[in-house]
Amino acid sequence: LVVCELLFDFDEATCTAQIKEVGYDLDAWLQRTLTAGERPLGLDEALWYLSERRGLWALLKSMIKPNPLRRKITSASLKQFNEIIALKDGKIEETDEVLAGGDESFLNSVLFPSGTISG
Repeated sequence: LVVCELLFDFDEATCTAQIKEVGYDLDAWLQRTLTAGERPLGLDEALWYLSERRGLWALLKSMIKPNPLRRKITSASLKQFNEIIALKDGKIEETDEVLAGGDESFLNSVLFPSGTISG
């Protein structure tokens, strides 16, 4: 949850409560946040950051689970994060293997409403 707190500029209690309310489903949380009357201050910057780092949203979704036994293992998360950053920096090519690990279709529908994803 620390990454979400930093990314979306929330305090720990607020972030934990909001994520818990939607059953630890980040897509549901984002949908609720986007349709709320007042948008969090850091939301637009966070969405931009995510749009520049394909795969990060899926990684976050895999790490936020109510049951610790179902969370992604830290070493695997770090490896995937490093690949996401290397992809963004152009150090590696985009492959299905690099972006494997989760569904980002809802985030992509928010970021790219026309259905066009820039690589």
